[in-house]
Amino acid sequence: MYAGPQGLHQGTSARGLQSNSARRRRRSTGSGSTKMISVAIPARNAAATIAEQLLAVLGQQGVDEFEVVVADNGSTDATVSTVAAIAQQDDRLRLIDASAECGEPGTRNVAAAACNGTSIAFCDADDVVRPGWLAAIQNAFNQGAHGVNVVREQWLLNPELQRIGAPQYRMNNWLAGGAFAVTRDLYRELGGFDVTLPYGADTEFGFRLRAHVGRDLYRARGAVVSVRLPKDFRATFTRARRLARVRPELRRRHPDEFPLGHLWSMRAEQATWLVRNIPLLTGRSRLRWAEACGSAVGEVEGTLR
Repeated sequence: MYAGPQGLHQGTSARGLQSNSARRRRRSTGSGSTKMISVAIPARNAAATIAEQLLAVLGQQGVDEFEVVVADNGSTDATVSTVAAIAQQDDRLRLIDASAECGEPGTRNVAAAACNGTSIAFCDADDVVRPGWLAAIQNAFNQGAHGVNVVREQWLLNPELQRIGAPQYRMNNWLAGGAFAVTRDLYRELGGFDVTLPYGADTEFGFRLRAHVGRDLYRARGAVVSVRLPKDFRATFTRARRLARVRPELRRRHPDEFPLGHLWSMRAEQATWLVRNIPLLTGRSRLRWAEACGSAVGEVEGTLR
């Protein structure tokens, strides 16, 4: 998700930071190193979480060479100072200004434009990449992948999902902005994320990418990122509603991604599930109901626009 340091989870350590002098000895010459992979992170008011994510990224092992670019979208908290302090310890990290942008898609584009690697891995400021994440992505590119889909782990940062029996691991068929990677040339050829879409720009980019290349992204099951999800009923409902509002526009642009028969079947199943599971509103699984309800409401709102 788009978002002082919290307690570090297992696998993130300040030992992953490299001194500036040590890093200079390994810095590539010129832009677009044939070995380097770039990590792009959009950030807005992410002071509470970004240090943990940066330490997790900078601590990645088994990668030839990588850089990290954080684009700050006008944060009013301590995001900038937090990132700057870590960058002083490790010059693989760069902080750039994206305050002129009006949302997440534009901020991701600014971060990607500043990347020097031949491939770009996107992650979010409030998530935590797991050990081996970047090595698995680089391995996929070394095998000829044009893009990489990664695994989203849901229990570590959202223990309530474990309590209600939600799946721990998910790999979306649709692209998620904080959980994929793409070659830099393809990203630029496609023009990046569509800034006219307030939500769903990552999914829309994935549709364009699939249509352009003619095949799905490489599914890197060894690349895992722990995602941070809303913690209460209202926030869960609102997030699902916003994401669903854009679906009718995505269907208009990419009809082949939404078979008509499947669409009506999905809507019927969703409505039936909501009615049958009204009792969830008083139980531990009420967040599942909030997500499904928000998705249904947002779909209707997007259709009526």
